[in-house]
Amino acid sequence: MWKKITAVTMICILCAFFSFRITDAAEVSGTKQDVTDYKQISALISDTWDDDYFEKMVISDRIQAFTNGVLANWQQLTGFPLLLGISLFSIQLYLDWMGCMDIAHGVSEIFGINLDRNFWHPFFSKNMPEFWRRWHISLGAWFKDYLLYQVSMSGLCKKINKFTRRKWGNQASRAFSAVIPAAVVWIVTGVWHGAASCFVLWGVYHGILIITSSLFEIPIQKLCKFL
Repeated sequence: MWKKITAVTMICILCAFFSFRITDAAEVSGTKQDVTDYKQISALISDTWDDDYFEKMVISDRIQAFTNGVLANWQQLTGFPLLLGISLFSIQLYLDWMGCMDIAHGVSEIFGINLDRNFWHPFFSKNMPEFWRRWHISLGAWFKDYLLYQVSMSGLCKKINKFTRRKWGNQASRAFSAVIPAAVVWIVTGVWHGAASCFVLWGVYHGILIITSSLFEIPIQKLCKFL
């Protein structure tokens, strides 16, 4: 824990030092506006330390100590402790990744680089497709641009769409055109997380949830309004 804090502190000190040297040189040359820029940089460093590192190293790492124990001995646990460990694992994973992303955003802003948002309150999503649009946004955008669109526009997919349109009509064709690319994306997503059967099954599981939510979006909305 203290080794992590020491390393992070040294990074912040180095960033502050180089930022000071840059602004100090500019001030000597006659530019007074850079003093304000230096104050803004100092504020960014302070915000990064106060919020992002606290989120990552204090909250997430402390929860991880509990969830690791639960998941390592899950066969010996039942009831509320097991349910609590599984629930906190999702929160811990989210805070860990979001904290790292926020740290990267803060350090990038110090050097004038603005990064896109990578998480957008995914646990406040209304359904599973919206959840994955808010979670790891950059990875989802990459898969959409370089895999989903490529599969949907491939010759094989077009042949399948034509065949289903002739055989069962436009509605079935649209369903197949949505199912096949999504299935490929989620299988690859599972393999991307790890070359093991559990990750492939994880991808298939979430792919089924995404596809089901997309195919039955209107009936599900009607059911939610009714309930």
